Amino acid sequence: MGTKGLGMPVEKLKVFLRKKKPPKTATCETCKNRKRKLQVQTEAAEWFKGPFCILDTETTGLDENAQIIEIAVIDEEGKTLLDTLVKPPCSIPAESTAIHGLSDNDVENAPLFDEVYPQLLEATKERKIIIYNSEYDNRLIKQSLKTKDNLQSFSQLMEQSDYCLMNLFARFYGQKNDSGNFRWKSLSFAADFFDVPVIGAHRALADCLMTLGVLKNLATLETYS
Repeated sequence: MGTKGLGMPVEKLKVFLRKKKPPKTATCETCKNRKRKLQVQTEAAEWFKGPFCILDTETTGLDENAQIIEIAVIDEEGKTLLDTLVKPPCSIPAESTAIHGLSDNDVENAPLFDEVYPQLLEATKERKIIIYNSEYDNRLIKQSLKTKDNLQSFSQLMEQSDYCLMNLFARFYGQKNDSGNFRWKSLSFAADFFDVPVIGAHRALADCLMTLGVLKNLATLETYS
């Protein structure tokens, strides 16, 4: 094809093309997803640097009156640091028993949460506390404390437990809700996603071990597609 009809001499056209900047293109969705997942991996790897522990609870319910009936803590190697039933100041509703299998008979002779709390502080001492849904478990810990001294020490526990694995996995998975926020996924879903065995779900110690498995996968994956 010749230069006829181009409206400018060939040499001027070449200069024009050399000076013209290519149009900006939007970052492709695949690239944005990879960048987001790499950020999650980096954050998870920082969490995975010890010392840290995993905490989980089972409760009488979800509302502002719910109480802890089981609590467990494991270290970064999966060693049990705390695993105990707790006697709540109320009955366990049947709908809650249907989820975790614990009834009033199971916790009848268990210690009160204020009696367990010093053990919790010792188990988590000088460790990052990683929880799958930390906002919920921290709220239930506070709700279950009754003595003034224990409540006063709760702020330190809160500072240690600002590591919510549920939020981190939601960012990794990348599904948005109608509000544009990353959609939360259950612990069983996250464990199944990484082929972490889902055994004894909705018991505190088993959930701790599943949480550790999810964290380990997020922290050690080398590449994301």
